[in-house]
Amino acid sequence: MPISAAGGELLYNLVRAVRPDTVVEFGMSYGISTLYLAAAVRDKVPDGSSPRSSARRRPPPRAAPSPTPASTT
Repeated sequence: MPISAAGGELLYNLVRAVRPDTVVEFGMSYGISTLYLAAAVRDKVPDGSSPRSSARRRPPPRAAPSPTPASTT
């Protein structure tokens, strides 16, 4: 489920208040919260610096191989 606009603004303001050097997000869905977090990190740093943010998503589980069909002879 994507984050609401109010939730995104809360994330943005929290990151701006704490002023972390790096933000890491795990389990992104649509990436909307990532945009708020990245914007907060970008707006925190002075010109010339390069902000860092990272998002990681767990890959979906692999499907088990389908059983081979029984021969009909």
